[in-house]
Parts: sequence; structure tokens; C-alpha cells
Amino acid sequence: MGTSASKPTPDMASKHKLEHHGAPVIDDEVLLIDKLKNAVIRNDENNAESPAFLPDCELMKLLSEHEIRLELEGDQNLRQKEGDISEVVRYIRERAPKTFAILVYIGYTEWMYGLWKSGFTDEMLPIASGSLLDILSRGELTPQQVSRRSLAGRVGYFEESQWIFTALAFDLGTFHYGAIDHRKRIPFMRKVLIDEGGFSIVWRTVVHKDYLVSNDDRLVLDKNYFVLRKKSKNMQPLSAEKITIGDHEEVHPLLALKELRTLSKAQSEEIGIKDSKSEANILEVMNDIDHPHLIHTIAHYTQNGKDYFLFPFATRGSLRKYWDDTTLPVVDAGYVRWLIGQMLGLAEAIRGLHRKKCRHGDLKPENILCFSTGGTGGDLRLVIADVGLAKIHAEITAQRHNTPTTTKAGTVMYSPPEYEYPNSAAPWSRLFDVWSLGCIFLEFMVWTLEGPSGLAGFRRSIAPENAQRRTFYTTSESKESVQLLSIRSDVTGRVEKLLKDKRCQGQTGLRRVLRLIADNMMVVALPEDGAAEAEEMAAIEPNSSVEDDEETSNTPTAHVRVSASEKGPSVVIQRPTAIESEDNEKRRSKANDLVEKLQKIIKEIDDGITPALAPTVKEGKARSPLPRRQAHAGSTLGIPKPGRNSNQALQV
Repeated sequence: MGTSASKPTPDMASKHKLEHHGAPVIDDEVLLIDKLKNAVIRNDENNAESPAFLPDCELMKLLSEHEIRLELEGDQNLRQKEGDISEVVRYIRERAPKTFAILVYIGYTEWMYGLWKSGFTDEMLPIASGSLLDILSRGELTPQQVSRRSLAGRVGYFEESQWIFTALAFDLGTFHYGAIDHRKRIPFMRKVLIDEGGFSIVWRTVVHKDYLVSNDDRLVLDKNYFVLRKKSKNMQPLSAEKITIGDHEEVHPLLALKELRTLSKAQSEEIGIKDSKSEANILEVMNDIDHPHLIHTIAHYTQNGKDYFLFPFATRGSLRKYWDDTTLPVVDAGYVRWLIGQMLGLAEAIRGLHRKKCRHGDLKPENILCFSTGGTGGDLRLVIADVGLAKIHAEITAQRHNTPTTTKAGTVMYSPPEYEYPNSAAPWSRLFDVWSLGCIFLEFMVWTLEGPSGLAGFRRSIAPENAQRRTFYTTSESKESVQLLSIRSDVTGRVEKLLKDKRCQGQTGLRRVLRLIADNMMVVALPEDGAAEAEEMAAIEPNSSVEDDEETSNTPTAHVRVSASEKGPSVVIQRPTAIESEDNEKRRSKANDLVEKLQKIIKEIDDGITPALAPTVKEGKARSPLPRRQAHAGSTLGIPKPGRNSNQALQV
């Protein structure tokens, strides 16, 4: 090649190779440079400008000893040194395959001899701007002496092309990756936008399996899912997706990529949020808790000033979508055992967060994802997601709770009665989550016993479709400007109706769960140590404080005062009277109490002490404990292929 610093094109590179070897190439022979370019993967196959990378495994297939030797024979420094050529070939294969591939890619393989002499290896990649120029300038590294200015232009091609061969690998034992160079390639084989909201953007992505690694474990393909072989972490199984590479198909993990939107300075000041670190911090806490019913975050990184998170992709969507898309389940003992087991798993997950002095604050069916566990039959696992910004979402909605909004309607609906006094200086306690979980459990019971149409009717009864707000409680104001809070009569009435269902008669598992929801979860009055709960939350939430006054009373009717600095109406909590309770002094339970009660129910079902449901239905053939969905029209391996609805699952 001449001394011109113009960027080489594929045609120029091919011509260079022909001239360098001094002999014509057979017409049907594919040049190494063309093989490299054909092996490059772009996350958008229809966009030639989308970021590209070349997987290490494909690179090593191409760099055979024969191919390397063929390229090196054009180097004048090596042409007469057979011994050196053999050494350089070995060096390239063992220590510098990427470096050599970059030189082939840009058409400057004559630099290889000098780089070998200088001890340059792939460990030095990506090399900082100017560093390679210094190495090349120290000796006669090209067949012709060239000016440093001309050499600098050629080095620029190397520095630009090196990113194709140095994609980021994710260690499954690492959470934070910090700020990534804007040129760094993320090993996305596919990237499709599926959701765009006020706070985040979500893509459905396929990541090359070789770039998800673990020091003490490794991903293996088990049927249609990638799982950790040693089960060293409670990471959700990663769905496998088929990808066409050249003339063959491969399967790689399907992930969700979430990008946080940058809040304006005004928004940040309004809600008291300094930056987006809160999401990363809480998601890292969830990884440390390592519970199968909490979403496992694969990675957090920053690029171009934006925060990104990688999660397992829930191919079966959210719990809300599952309720909408699934027909009436077969309610038998196996199903009820599965259902209560999932409730226990969710309660354990929330308990884990509370023990870390964190609350979710935005529990709703849309934030609970459905994952297949990779098995058969009862293979659905419910996983709590969208934790990190939940507190932010709740605060924004709280400050605007009198303003009509569609994006946060779900947040308001599953919020507890204490949500009604957002101007109080006291932060919401972790009991906020217990109420929200109770609402979800109740909806699950309605769906189980009455089906999708029953659940739709129940939701309509809470509030008409044109209502600005839907809640499971109601508010009213007395002449003395006292706000009265109580459970909606539609809610208590539906609980009574479910308790009368034939399948819930007697001390069955179903009945005990309904009583748990009514007596321990969807309870307006907080426990006597509710103030202590709030104080603990104040310790981890900046700019919040708690009065010395008692937050809850020991009486069934409790007066809750707002802070002296922001006066407002008193709040009177009224105990519901529509549900007959065995407990005269009902108080909302803590997550640990829920876990213990659910564990007891499951143990007694397993031990045969308590029936899962009343024996009103004759048992037939053994049936799956889960409702069945129509089989997805996918591959013969059962791996789902992207379809019209494949990108509609709500992700974290």
C-alpha cells in the first residue's frame, strides 16, 4: 500500500492483498478480509451503520494457521525468514489474534512483524489514542519509511476498527461496569424497541452467549433456556432465541435492556432526586438478596451519559398480561398449591427487601413478571421487578395525586390509604408494600375463582372506566374537615363472595389465604410500631423526618396527624365492618408475619392436615397445576421466534 492516509475500502484492501502476495488469487477464493467482514454482527441487520462486533469464537475459526501464514508471506520483513514466520504465527494464535485481525481488516498486516518485536498483545486493547503511534515510531515497523504524520493517519484506522474486535463481556458476578467508552461495542445480536415511557426505554435484545461469563459457573443450554450449570445464583432462566448467522442458525440468550431517561433539573428538584443512582443501588441490593422471586440484574453500565440495565427477558410478560391472555385455570389441588407457593415466594422477596431497609413502593401486576423455569407443567415463576425507580414513581404520583394521569394509574390503584397524606414529613413505611401485595393477591384470587371476566368486572366495580383514580379504599370528609379512610364496600363484598365459593368452604388453603388478605394485608390500621417503621425509612431516605407523635393509635379508629410544618386535615382510619373477622383488633401485618403464615398453610397442605380446596370437584386425570396457553408457533426445539406479539411483554 502507498503512503496515502485515505481510509481503505474492502475493494482497496482486496487489491492490496493481490499486490502484496505478488500472485493472482483464484476467482472463487474468499479473502480473509472478506471473511472477517462477513462474520461481523450488527444488532440491526437492515442498518449498515448500526454498531458491529465480531465474536471471539468466530474470529478463532477464521484465523487458522494457514490463513495467518498466507497473510504474513506478503511482509517483506518475514518473507525470507521462515523461522520467524513460524514464531509470529504462534504468537498471533496465542497472544494477538485480535491485533492481527484488526491489521487484516484495515489492510496493514505489514505492521505485524514490528508489533511482534515490540511485544504488543491483545491485552493492550483497546489501545489509547496515540499509544500505537509511539510504538510504531520507535523502529522500522513498515517496509517503507514513512513520515510520522502519514503514519498517524493509518493508526487512526486501527484505533477506529479495534472496537469491532473488543466487545464488552459481562461477568455474571459483576454488577457495576461504570462509564463505558462511547465507542465500546455491546454484544447485541438483535435490538428491538418494545416500550417507551416517561422514565425509561426498553429494548428486546439478544446477547451473544460467549459474552455472558462467570468465574465460578457457566451458562449452559437446557432445553429452551440458558441456565447456570451450578445454580450458583438465583438468576431467572434466560430464554433462548434463534439467530441466523451467515448460512446457519444459532441460539443465544434473550435479554431486556432498560435505558433510564434523564430527568430535567426542574423534575429532579421537584421530587428531590439528585441522580439515577437509586435504581442501581436498590437493584444491586436485590442481587445481594439473591431470591428467585426478585429480578436478577445482569449488568449496569453508563454510556454516552445514559444509564443502562440488562435483565432476563420475561417472554410470558407481566402478571397483568398473563391474566388477560390466559383462559380460566383448572382449579385443582396442584394449582392451589402452586398459587400459594407463588404468593409465599413474593412475600419472601418483599421480606428480603424490608430486611435491607428498602421498600418497593410500586407493587402492581404490571411490575410482576412471569418467567418459565425451564421445566414442564407447573413451570411459571412470578418475579418482582421494576424496584429501583419505584420510589421515585410513587413520589411523583403522590405529589400530583389530584391531577389526572394515565401513566401512573396503576401506582395509585395499589397504594394504601396512608397515600392520602403525601404532604406529611413522615415517609411511607415498608407496610406500604404489604397493602399493595394484598391487593394483588386478592385480584389473583378473583381471577382464579371467577376467571378473566370476573376480574374485569371486579376492577370495574372499584371505579368506572372514566374515573380519574382507582383505589381499594375510599375516602370521605366530615363537616369538621376530618378525612375518613376505609376499605371499599365493593372490595369487602367481593371477599365475602369468594369466601362463599364452594371451593373455599371449610378450613381450606384457599379460604385461609382469603382471610390472610382481609385480616393481615388489606387493613387500614397500621401496627403499633408503625412509627418505628417510618423512622427506619427516614434513615435511608434523604430530606425526610418523623414527628415524635404517635403515627398510629392502639384503638380501632386511629388519628394520623400531618407534620406541624405542613398542616393539613386530620385523618381518621375506619376499620372495615363488612368482613367478619376472628381478630377484633386488626392491624396490617409485616412481611415476615405473612411469610410465616403462608409457610404454615403450605406445610399443612403438604402434610395432609389442610386441604388445598374443598373436595367439590371430582378428580380426573392428572392435570398441570398451571393454566395452559396456546402453544407458540416456534421452532421444533420449542424456542419462541419473534412474532407480532413477541415484543409486547412489559419488561423491567
